[in-house]
Amino acid sequence: ELAFDHFEILTAAKEQLKRKIKIQPIGFNLLPEKFTLSQLHRLYESILDKPLDKRNFRRKVQKLGILTNLKEKQRGVPHKPSELYKFNEERYLELSQDGFDNFGF
Repeated sequence: ELAFDHFEILTAAKEQLKRKIKIQPIGFNLLPEKFTLSQLHRLYESILDKPLDKRNFRRKVQKLGILTNLKEKQRGVPHKPSELYKFNEERYLELSQDGFDNFGF
């Protein structure tokens, strides 16, 4: 339970985020500078409120050219370390201005 009208505010904000993520690659603003593809995938699933096929998501996001593989791996994780990425700011700005189809999701 949230106090006052905070639930409605939160719901409206999430709906706005869903609309905006379909025309701009804003997800990168919600991640740390270095992130894994799994973190990006989970973020998009959370925002869109639906499961996204892992392989298709990765293929589509990499095809856009908005990721730079840092050739680094996660550290201190209890599972196989994943590669770290950062977003390609030049391509990101280009897509932000032109709009895009949210990887077709």
